[in-house]
Amino acid sequence: MPLREIWGAQVLGEDGTLQEGRPVYYYQPFTTSDILNWKHHTPAYSEKPQAMVDLLETIFQTQQPTWVDCKQLLFMFCNTEEHMRVVSEARKWLQTQAPAGILDTDRWAREAFPDEEPDWSPNSEDGRTRLERYRLAFLQGGRAGTKKPTNMAKISEVFQKPDESPAAFYERLCEAYRIYTPFNPEALENQTMVNAAFVGQAQPDSRRKLQKLEGFAGKNATELLEIANKVFINRDSVARREEEKRIQRRANIIAAAFRGSGSQTDQKGKQEYRPGGKGRLNLRRDQCAYCKETGHWKNECPKRQSKKTGPPFPPSRYQPEPPEADLIGLAMADSD
Repeated sequence: MPLREIWGAQVLGEDGTLQEGRPVYYYQPFTTSDILNWKHHTPAYSEKPQAMVDLLETIFQTQQPTWVDCKQLLFMFCNTEEHMRVVSEARKWLQTQAPAGILDTDRWAREAFPDEEPDWSPNSEDGRTRLERYRLAFLQGGRAGTKKPTNMAKISEVFQKPDESPAAFYERLCEAYRIYTPFNPEALENQTMVNAAFVGQAQPDSRRKLQKLEGFAGKNATELLEIANKVFINRDSVARREEEKRIQRRANIIAAAFRGSGSQTDQKGKQEYRPGGKGRLNLRRDQCAYCKETGHWKNECPKRQSKKTGPPFPPSRYQPEPPEADLIGLAMADSD
């Protein structure tokens, strides 16, 4: 922590008694490990500017860096062009904060955000006030410096991946708005634009569900995320049901093929004459033409065998139709 607050030594009061000392700030620079850790875990300003701004905001709130420390952080994350852009935007913001009566706001902003190290003592009220204003302007410049020429084509290239959660997709979309446009995706006035992109570039099942919501573009982002998340969670069960239907249809096709092949082969011995000579009667594939029972054919009929002498009939060539469960298994194997 660059500025640490400690209590000063006790002082002798006017009445001759010892009194507690006042708080005093002493300076302790950032350690090398602190700097390397921040640089390693934070993307460059050109890649993800918001990540750098968020880190600086945390550092400013917890460690109270001096002018030298802020400059060190700026050079660590930004190249020369980005450095100049942040400084320029910080001074523009300061010009809008100049006290009433200041005629030369540009000069006042330069003094409030100097290029050279100023003599701002953290142990004086004026010094602490100037440091706090400098840090605030630093953050404002970092936020404004992220704005680049609008490139909506980059926004239209951000699509939700099949296995990506709606929350992760929404965050990627917002980050693209921060990088490639001057629009703040969290601002209320930009919510309709961001919602339209979120719905239009989501996965097809999520897009269909969200588009059925009347006035979805004007809805709260939280509401859209809740609906999209339900679709995302149920996606596996829907796919599983579709696969089961596909396998069942395949099994039905195979069963129909079995029945069709049986009715067209070996018609001899599977038909009988109608009484009175009115032609043949069609028999079932597994029906005996002699005894009319099922499960065997005429030349294998045990009733005919009992009336004849001689060697027994050869083993039956009849095979029953496979049950439905076997057909489904065959359909699954065939689909693989």
